[in-house]
Amino acid sequence: MRRIVCLAAAVLLAAGCAGTTASTPAPAATPASSASGAPLGPSVANGLTVPVAVYINGSFVGTVPAGTTEDPVPAPHAAMPWSVEARSPGGRVLATLTLSATDYLSSTSGRIASADLACGRLVLWVGAPPTGGPSFVPDPSRPCDGAAIDEARAGQIARDSFATAHGTGVTLTDVRETDLGITNDTACGPSWEVKMEGTVTESTGTSYGSVMYLCVDPATGGVTRGPAG
Repeated sequence: MRRIVCLAAAVLLAAGCAGTTASTPAPAATPASSASGAPLGPSVANGLTVPVAVYINGSFVGTVPAGTTEDPVPAPHAAMPWSVEARSPGGRVLATLTLSATDYLSSTSGRIASADLACGRLVLWVGAPPTGGPSFVPDPSRPCDGAAIDEARAGQIARDSFATAHGTGVTLTDVRETDLGITNDTACGPSWEVKMEGTVTESTGTSYGSVMYLCVDPATGGVTRGPAG
């Protein structure tokens, strides 16, 4: 009887083991990781005639000389999310690549940003390198160096100019700024074009609307009036 009980227990134990299957979860994708597990860094193909400085989240990580490629830029960097910027020697932001913490990056999957400037093409990428692409077309409205007057800064300069143009003794309300970019039109040529609107109230209580089209030079920050301004 003792032998039969032991055999029955052994059979039940084996059946229990056979009926239980251990599940193994699929490995989670590791964003921005190489085969070794080390984070991937940003790569830069600098086809410009000037060197570019590379920044991640506002911190300097390295310089890529003119006409060279760094794949990747050999420097330590923080974990994602990233905002990768390539800046000219004068501090002008020439190209930006934004990556989230959930982007999956590998030798076959990546993120790319490029810019065709007056002095060449600049390409940023993380993960899979770029392949092919359109032919380079120089854009004379996008200088490779000079003062760092980007669109946001041009808008602030236009707002200040709009306020100054109306002098003292008046109140400006409902001020609205419309950034039209660099359109190379007859109004502003290769400058930032900004439409400014607002309500002017004089000391006498008289109110009227005011509209100005202002042109902001991307290299100097100088302001001129467009034909409609």
